[in-house]
Amino acid sequence: MKIAFSKVRFQEIPFEIEKEGLKFSGTLKSERKNLVKLEAQLDVQMQRICDRCGAEIDDHHVEDLTLLVSEGIYSDSANELDVIESFHDYIDLEEILEGEVNLLKSDYFYCNSCQS
Repeated sequence: MKIAFSKVRFQEIPFEIEKEGLKFSGTLKSERKNLVKLEAQLDVQMQRICDRCGAEIDDHHVEDLTLLVSEGIYSDSANELDVIESFHDYIDLEEILEGEVNLLKSDYFYCNSCQS
């Protein structure tokens, strides 16, 4: 799902993507010129492997996200939010979803038995 930066400038845009055990839903709203705030919830059901014992576990993860999407290069270093730079005229929500899921997959994961 791609949403043009120009459409977000005038109104808040709700979105929802559901596919393969993933649900990504929230809103996009203009923060200032060339900057859009994405507030969303990521709900992921996936199989993960424990990094300690190697067991395969069905994991359900829910995470609230607040990101900024910049149209072009972002140069405000005082802002602490995560910023995604887009060099197109649109925001690619599926690309953002894929990036967030890959970030989860790359993080260490311990099953309940290994956490204690």
